[in-house]
Amino acid sequence: MRFFIRTYGCQMNIYDSKVIERRLIELGHTRANSLDDAEFVIVNTCSVREHAEKRALGQIRQIASQKKRRKLTLIVIGCMATRLGDKLISEYGADYSIGADKLWQIEEIITGKKLTPPDLFTGLGTPPETGKKPISYVAISRGCSNFCSYCIVPYVRGPLRHRKPDEIIR
Repeated sequence: MRFFIRTYGCQMNIYDSKVIERRLIELGHTRANSLDDAEFVIVNTCSVREHAEKRALGQIRQIASQKKRRKLTLIVIGCMATRLGDKLISEYGADYSIGADKLWQIEEIITGKKLTPPDLFTGLGTPPETGKKPISYVAISRGCSNFCSYCIVPYVRGPLRHRKPDEIIR
């Protein structure tokens, strides 16, 4: 199947989208050149930045409207999916809403196979390469435990969890 990923928000979302893309290609799927060519669309969302959230909601509505004209599966992932949950399905037309720490469920949806929840950091596979340069993102932590009065990160990304130094170096 052909997939398309639209990403909003932070570097962590960009990282997650690249890891998901790599995993879908490993499973035999093909990246579509545009949203219009895709059989399933993944929208990776942000709830930390209001502008990114508004743009993502607009995009979700626009993609959902295409489902009336063609066969299309819309999967919303990330922080907004954690925050809004099934509201993205009932009110915005998504087919699936997957929170920021459950991205492995994308593979369950696409393959129809039940998976054991994998390791938070390595569950979707190796970190993606970022291009021609010999560099790559490596996730060393996820979430935050500070609970600042102005910040939603601990609520949508969960408490701070980190990898052991030897895992990062490997």
